[in-house]
Amino acid sequence: MIQFDSQRLIIRDYSETDIDAFHKLFTDDEVMYWMPEVKTHSLDESKKFLYESIAESQFEGRTKFFFALVLKETGHYMGEIGFSVTINCEEGRVVNLGYFIFPQYWGKGYVTEAVNILMDYAFLYLDVIKIESGCISSNVGSLKVMEKVGMTRESYLVKHMYYNDVLNDRVDYRMLKEEWLAIRTKEDI
Repeated sequence: MIQFDSQRLIIRDYSETDIDAFHKLFTDDEVMYWMPEVKTHSLDESKKFLYESIAESQFEGRTKFFFALVLKETGHYMGEIGFSVTINCEEGRVVNLGYFIFPQYWGKGYVTEAVNILMDYAFLYLDVIKIESGCISSNVGSLKVMEKVGMTRESYLVKHMYYNDVLNDRVDYRMLKEEWLAIRTKEDI
């Protein structure tokens, strides 16, 4: 089982005991506002997603790394963070990063802290050479996270995603391993 601890957070693989909080997160309209394609509509659907994450965590050739995000002080489940491998080649892996947490935890730096932890893990231990992420341009909270962790805006796609009955612009960000190393070197000085 993978687990990372910081001063404020625990990031860990899921377990079956997470089902109630997981289901609450994945059915919450406010949390899933920007991610309607992953919203679940029944307990059975939530269980299916959770059990897939648990099964993947036990697979030696793991390509999906979805983790429970827990507030260390209270032990409360805050949300999910993780990434999927989209390219696996001789040069290394490219992964796509995503995150969502309950509204009471928004704006407190938790996701930024968690993303930094996962970037360290991906670049140091998983042969990742590029982390990608993106969102609809009006998702200001997610944009702030990507910018705070030092990701570089790679593209701005106009009228690219059909969402809420309207074509929306999409912004894509990236972090290359060499960019991450440069940031880490500056922080260590």
